[in-house]
Amino acid sequence: MRKKRLRFLPVGPVLDSKDLREKEVIGALIEAAEMVQQPPVTRRDLKDFREWLEKDYDGLPDSDKAAEAADVIVKLEDILATCVPDYCYFSGPDGHHRSWGVWPDEGAISDGEREGEIQRTANRIDIPARRAEGLKIPVYNLVVNDHGNMTLYRVAKVGRGRAWKEVWSVV
Repeated sequence: MRKKRLRFLPVGPVLDSKDLREKEVIGALIEAAEMVQQPPVTRRDLKDFREWLEKDYDGLPDSDKAAEAADVIVKLEDILATCVPDYCYFSGPDGHHRSWGVWPDEGAISDGEREGEIQRTANRIDIPARRAEGLKIPVYNLVVNDHGNMTLYRVAKVGRGRAWKEVWSVV
């Protein structure tokens, strides 16, 4: 039986690389990318990266190993950046995060609110039956509670009606 793949990576850390070597980081990033539905060309790239890691990596001189590993990591980050849910981004360790992971994109969320795509509330709200005069129904509802926990919902068709469907949640 085929393993069901995710549409997107879940929000949160994918890999804590604090004590990992390059080879382990690359292997874990390949595994993360393989968890998600990918087009055939990307699946072939992932297969090539895995074969390179298993067959060629250890045989490279140290000077070439670091450069090639860095190149593969950048390519894997690019692939993983396409595997995130709406209003999120994929990032490696930086000033904000210790790990590779999927994080809410505060800038994109602010832009979405400004453009009327996202409505921020303290509770999940009912979807209006139809637009009020001159009022745009938001596509997303971002619920932020008093503890700062966030859940993003998207309008989805359900039968003849509409309902909020959870996109992601961060505690």
